[in-house]
Amino acid sequence: TYTNLFPTVFLQYNLDSAGKNVLGFNFGRRINRPDYQSLNPFTYPLDRYTLYGGNPFLEPTFSYNFELTHTYKNWLTTSLKYSFTKNEINETIEQGTNIFYSRPGNFGKRISYGASVNINYKIKKWWTLQWYNEVQYNSFTGSIYNQTLNNKGTYWVSAPTNMFQLSKSWTAELSATYQTSIYIGQFVTVPVFTMRTAVSKKIWKDKGTLKAALNDALYTNQPGGNIKAIANSTARWKSYLDTRVFVVQLSYRFNKGKSLQARQTGASDTEKSRVK
Repeated sequence: TYTNLFPTVFLQYNLDSAGKNVLGFNFGRRINRPDYQSLNPFTYPLDRYTLYGGNPFLEPTFSYNFELTHTYKNWLTTSLKYSFTKNEINETIEQGTNIFYSRPGNFGKRISYGASVNINYKIKKWWTLQWYNEVQYNSFTGSIYNQTLNNKGTYWVSAPTNMFQLSKSWTAELSATYQTSIYIGQFVTVPVFTMRTAVSKKIWKDKGTLKAALNDALYTNQPGGNIKAIANSTARWKSYLDTRVFVVQLSYRFNKGKSLQARQTGASDTEKSRVK
């Protein structure tokens, strides 16, 4: 079926004449089609205990999204969100004979609601703070491989970024992200924390930039968690990834700062995003 309706509504209202307080509301019905790779039925080894494959029977995801926002002086934005999703596409785990099968699948229903606060504030002339916080409740219900799934819970994400203008040519950055356990599909992830530092200097009459960055400085961004709704068993995983990386980057700007127009290919951006 290729004919459907996707209504979208955007409303904005200034609460005062100075525009310091702006109230916004948006609603939209959306569709998310599966990636082409996710439709590939062939399997390949993911690790010693898991085979990964696609699912040619995936159905598209339909969602209803509501959001109410309040912006104060363009530096503080608060949002309330609600989303109802049918046939949510996510990774599924099925137990086989001495092995697990990982493939994308459709979950019956997902309900999400929560609040977020985004701060973009100049504390000093040389210090700017960007700080995003989100609290959200997720509920996944349905049937997965003849097992009843009822995975629900609340999580919190906090991501502060500090940007320092040390001089006309020197800048530095210190950022971090912390998230509690997230309830998504069949998974309950473990809490993770990561920290990133960077310093950069403009060179060659501001046409070049030399930047050094250390990602996951404390080597704490290691995902893991529990897997639910598996017949007659319990399962959990823990990954040890090469996330602590030191990067040195040198860039040079040849143009005069004018934006370059991307070449138009005629392909739909939505369709291109389905290719991994």
